[in-house]
This record gives sequence, structure tokens and C-alpha cells, in this order.
Amino acid sequence: MKTPLSAPTVLAAVSLVLALGSSSAFAQEKAPKADTPDATPFAYAAPAFIKELDSRYPSPPPVPPAPRYGGVLHFPATIRTFDPTGGYRPELALVWDTLTEWEATWYFPEVQRTPVIRKTLATSWEMVNPSTWIFKLRQGVRFHNRPPVNGREMTAEDVKYSYELLKDKTAYATRAALVKAVHVIDKYTVKFELAMPDPKFYLNVVDSLSPVIVPREAVEAPGGLAENPIGTGAFMLKEFAPGEGALLVRNPDYYLKDKDGRALPYVDAVRLYFTKDRATDTALFRARQIDLMRVPTLDVLYALMKTVPDLQLYRVPSFGWGDYGISMTLDKPPFNDVRVRQALSMAINRDVVAEVINRGDATLYGPFPWGLAGYTKRADYSYANLGPNYQYNPKKAKELLAAAGYPSGFETELEWAEFEGWTYNEFVQLVARFWGDVGVRVNFMDWAYLRFHSSYPRTVNRASINDPKLDDLLATWRQDAGDKRPVLQRAVWDHLRANVYRITTIVPPHYRITQAYVYAAGNPYCWFPGYCSYEAKTAWMTDKAPSRKFDKFAQ
Repeated sequence: MKTPLSAPTVLAAVSLVLALGSSSAFAQEKAPKADTPDATPFAYAAPAFIKELDSRYPSPPPVPPAPRYGGVLHFPATIRTFDPTGGYRPELALVWDTLTEWEATWYFPEVQRTPVIRKTLATSWEMVNPSTWIFKLRQGVRFHNRPPVNGREMTAEDVKYSYELLKDKTAYATRAALVKAVHVIDKYTVKFELAMPDPKFYLNVVDSLSPVIVPREAVEAPGGLAENPIGTGAFMLKEFAPGEGALLVRNPDYYLKDKDGRALPYVDAVRLYFTKDRATDTALFRARQIDLMRVPTLDVLYALMKTVPDLQLYRVPSFGWGDYGISMTLDKPPFNDVRVRQALSMAINRDVVAEVINRGDATLYGPFPWGLAGYTKRADYSYANLGPNYQYNPKKAKELLAAAGYPSGFETELEWAEFEGWTYNEFVQLVARFWGDVGVRVNFMDWAYLRFHSSYPRTVNRASINDPKLDDLLATWRQDAGDKRPVLQRAVWDHLRANVYRITTIVPPHYRITQAYVYAAGNPYCWFPGYCSYEAKTAWMTDKAPSRKFDKFAQ
């Protein structure tokens, strides 16, 4: 007879691995105890409406009709200050631009399958050598026409100043730390001197986690950027209501245009609501006070579809953000034995995990995103391409544990943290049940280079992976100019599949809903607002949208 699982205690500590949207649990070994009976079969059924979602909301989404100007777009926000030096928030992309960003508009349907760079402040780049890059800047880009900057032109000096200002800020450290120095060549040209060779450096400046470009005058003015949020972005802050929200209006001088030469953005204004929880968001969405929001789970989506039947859904196939996986202390027994790691992975029924976590609406997940290993078709995301270590086989798992010296299993602790939008509590309960079936008793406490290379500290390489062969593969991959990268990435994938340094299971899609009168852009690489191109930059509203004023926030 099995012993019931004890109630878990959630720890407050959150590792960087978790912050990157990946591993939700961390295992540490304890002393072995008695054996556990054989596995009991599981049986779950996904709701039939998943097939309905496939037919009603195809992937990729259809190209919408021609856009319309006007309207005020409403959505919930996480921002509490518009000062980018205080930490990154997605909504900052409304006001400030980075050198480049991911293309995300519907009229480029190829972005749903292949990342496409949108040239914003930079128009071209050139690798002099893997440690030296030259970027050409767009001419005629102006900061918002407000004092103390007064609409002056953005130049190379602003890029140099911004990278030096933000390189030590936590939110931008991952990107800016790669840059040793920025040199101004001329008014519209900058040279990046890197701290280490990187033949793919241009990919590290493509999103809002790289430094935004700010004017020195606004930083040095009284109140700094918090009081002077002046950028080159599509919107200008008109009113900030602490604790309530913010109102931003269209930048009439914004430089980007759509494919037909029409000026962006299309909407007149954006009103952000500082909501406190998902229940408030959903209530406001039902009342048409919010036009766009993220939905954390399939259950919430199902409930909203019943009350707002004409909503539009963008079912984002996750590139890898938010997968459910487990990291282990690889420098200590029993996890330093590959047979133990393989056994623990085989003990998990990933189909059941998908059913319980998201009612079956999820994809198998490997060591890192499938696309990076050369698998570009969704049909390839299969057990066959993951291999036996990912297939449910409790009998083989017990044999491997016995061969590793644990015929009666062992005891371990599972530590995790909770994040809004994920159900890690249910996940660790499932893992505990599966591992218990092969004799591993759980007590609860609560994409590749950075996570796996031995040179990185435990805050990043939390599992303390120290594998010289893997280090060589990663170093060769990082320094390759591009011709051999696909082959090297597959070699890294195969090495990680075999060694199971991290047990991965599934990755659910992400759900972004809009009202029927809103057309909002998006792509699989920008699954939460602002990570790449903020939706408001290219969103538009039909004539069925509510008539809203934008003289002040509260109207």
C-alpha cells in the first residue's frame, strides 16, 4: 500500500533557470528507504474542444484584411515605472526601441515558422571578425518631441551612451555583458568590441532584453527617465496614474512603416491597466474593458470562450519558454550516474503530464528547442526523435536503478517555485507519483550554452554540469560562423539526449486572446507582450470597437 504524499512547502527562492522560463523543479538526493510496489496505470481524457481549437484557430493564423487607423487599445500591464534603468518590463517597448527586433506582423506569414529580423534603429550590420561588429544606424530617427530632448535626431553617440548606461543593469546584463566597448565611427555608425568571439552577435540585439536606446538629456534631467520617459518608440507617455494605469498616445513622428508604406502605429492610443490578478483581467475582458490579454491555462480559455464566444485566439506554439522539466545536482550521487538520470526520465509518462498540466494541449520537449536541433516540422516532435530515455518505461527504469546500485530506490527532495501561468505544483506531484512507482521517494521542499557550459556559475548552470566533451561542442558551436552550426547543434542535442543532464517533459502552447474587433500581431518567438515587438505597434481595431476618449487616463 502506498503512503500518501505529504503536503509540500513552497520555497520563496527562485533560480535563474526558473526565471528563463524552463526548469520548474530541482532534485537533491537523500538516504534510501524501502522498495515501492509496481506502477499503477493512469487514465486521463483531454476535452474534445482541442480539436475545435485546431479548426477554428489554425496555425499559422490567416492574414487579416487591410488595417484601419484609429481607436484606443486597452490591455493589462505589469509595468509600475517607465524607467528602463530600474529593470526590464515588456511595456517599455512601447516607448523605447532597441537596435533590431523580431518581425511579428500577420502580413509576413513566414514569421510563424522562421524568425525574421525587423530592422528598427539599425539598418545593417557587418562582422569584421567574430569579436568586432559594425552596425549602421537608420538616419532621421527622432526622439519624442518633448523637453528636454525636443525631438532631436538619434545618433551613434546615443547608442554608445545607452549601452554604457545599461550594461550593469540586471535586466540587460545577459546581452550587454557580451559588449566590451562601443566605439562611434561616425554619426550613423557604431563598432561593437565584444568580450568574447561571437559570430552570431547580431542575434543578441534583436529583442527588448538588449539595451534600449535613451537620450542623455532625459537621464540627466530632474527625475531621470522615470519623469522623462522619452524614447524613439511608437508611443509617448501622456499620463501615469500610480496604482491604476497609464495612457500612451501615438507618436506622430514614428519612423517605421508597414509593408505598403503606411505609417505605424495604427491606433491613436494605448491605455494600460495595472490589474492585480487574472480574475480581474478576465472580468474586464468579459466587459470589453480589456481588448487583449494572455490566458494562463486551457481551463481559463475554455471558460472565457463560453462567455465571450466571438473572441479571437492566437494559440502560440512555444519555442521552448515555459517547459516543464527537472534539474538535478549532477556533482553528487545518485545524479552523477547517467543510469539514474535515464531511469528517472523513463519513469515519467509524458503523455499523462500533458493531460494533467494542460488537458493534452502540449508538445513533447527535448534538451532545448526542437528547431535548434534541426526539427522544423511539428510532426517531428516525437518520441522517436527523442529516443528511449524519454519514453515511459518503468520496468527499464527499475533495471537501471538496480544496475546503478539502487535496487530499493532512494529518497530525494524536490524543490520548486510557483509562477503565474504555470502549474508547477501539479507537475511535481505527478513526478513524485511516477518516481515513487520505481522506488524513488520524494520529499517536497517547495536554449543551451549558458545552462550547460561548465564555465558558467551555478546561478546559471545550476546543475553544475562539467562535461569536457560538451564544453568543446558548445565552444565550437558558439564560434562557428554558421555553415556547421546546424550539424553542431544536432550533435549537442544528441549528447544531451544520451546524458539526461536535465529531465524535460512537455511544453504547452501559450494563449493570447483578443476581442473580435482587434487584430493584433504576434509570432512564436514573442509569446508574451513586449519580449520582441509589442503588439500595439502593429495592432488595429475595426469600426466595431468601442468609442473611447484619450484626453486623460480615467475617462
